Amino acid sequence: MRKFFILSFLIYNFFHLEITFGSSNVLKSPPNVPSPITRKTSKVVNIELNVQEKIGELIEGVQYSYWTFNGTVPGPMIRVRVGDTVKIKLNNPQGGRFPVALDIHGANIPLGGASISLTPPGKSATFSFKATRAGLFFYQSSAPPVAMQVANGLFGMIFVSPKNGLPAVDKEFYLVRSEFYTSGNFGNQGIQSFNMSNALAGKADYVVFNGSALSLVDKNSLKIKKGEKLRLFIGNIGPSLPATFRISGGYFTNALIPSKNSKYENKTLLFTPPGGTHVVDLSFDHIGDYRLLDQSILNSFNKGSLATIEVTGEMDKSKIIANKVDGLMQLEGSSPIFFISNKNRASTFQNSQSLPDRIARGRSVYMENCMACHQKDGRGIKGVFPPLAASDFLNKNKKRAISIVKNGIEGEIVVNGIAYNSTMAALKLSNEEIADVLTFLYNSWGNSKKTVRPAEVKSIISNY
Repeated sequence: MRKFFILSFLIYNFFHLEITFGSSNVLKSPPNVPSPITRKTSKVVNIELNVQEKIGELIEGVQYSYWTFNGTVPGPMIRVRVGDTVKIKLNNPQGGRFPVALDIHGANIPLGGASISLTPPGKSATFSFKATRAGLFFYQSSAPPVAMQVANGLFGMIFVSPKNGLPAVDKEFYLVRSEFYTSGNFGNQGIQSFNMSNALAGKADYVVFNGSALSLVDKNSLKIKKGEKLRLFIGNIGPSLPATFRISGGYFTNALIPSKNSKYENKTLLFTPPGGTHVVDLSFDHIGDYRLLDQSILNSFNKGSLATIEVTGEMDKSKIIANKVDGLMQLEGSSPIFFISNKNRASTFQNSQSLPDRIARGRSVYMENCMACHQKDGRGIKGVFPPLAASDFLNKNKKRAISIVKNGIEGEIVVNGIAYNSTMAALKLSNEEIADVLTFLYNSWGNSKKTVRPAEVKSIISNY
């Protein structure tokens, strides 16, 4: 009899085990995803979410005052299984500015838990729900002001895995597109905060993946090998605008729908309203960089919603990438194509005329207005956009350089022995901005160390 009770006790505790996380196999910071669940039984899973305010980089030179769960935007991805009981402890630290309340889109309880998790600063709240339906769902703060809390970064995702799991893949990543409505215009330097007027008008200043235009490009690109299977957990939190996700050179297949249904295979576009999510699989036959973007083009190339998937492997022997050109499909900012003049920039720039400060200001102008064509390192794109790094054309004639930035140029020029025949529009910059950006160029990338003053720019009236 004693053995029977011991065995019964062990069986009961096995099937009612509580798992406490924090732990890496159920909670992961973006873009990483918790490991797939292999257990065949339901558990009680404890999750702790901490509200944190922090300053982070929205785009190079521009910081934002984020509100976060566990220090990241989006908050950590939670992975549980159908049948699990999810117990969440929400902590709002002393000194916070607003109460928070957790609304879990996939929780089948009133207000997704918001009505029982309202947590003022300095307090904690605990609640639980049973994960009854498989799918990928958002969680967010739904305490007032709701739009402000979501736009500032108080959101994340929870994936409720089917009981039998999903087909195995080689890599998994987690991405959320969101909008930022800022106190300054696109590219304005310094720490930005939420702008309710822009939000009410639906005028997003930045539209980005994972909280920053820098989060999934360059050294932060998503990396996979040719032929490997990739799974993306992707969504659009809004808070206002829909998204249409596209992968340049790839196809999406819905991982939650049986693959025999061709309706959900080889999709090139994923329409995604605010709050919408997808679990999709894809793979690549050729090495190179692929862009994940919002097909609402201005949101991608001019406001920041670009991510890079870097596919590595053996060199492709076909002719597909024989003439590959680097530097395409990158963040362009607010000009030169659209002639958007940033009239507020001068008020945010320091008045210092020291050379380091002028170079720093000029770099900011370059990154917003010139980088998309001439590239981050100033090397341009051979035969398409001329280099500004170690440029004989730039260094030979300062007045000509001022005129080009001020008035634009059309027709053939020869730079470092290579002909370029294109059009550059006038950049609509102030005299001070032109002087600063040229001073930055002359003092970067092996150029001649010249400086340019606003008075010199003012003296150039027409094409030189």
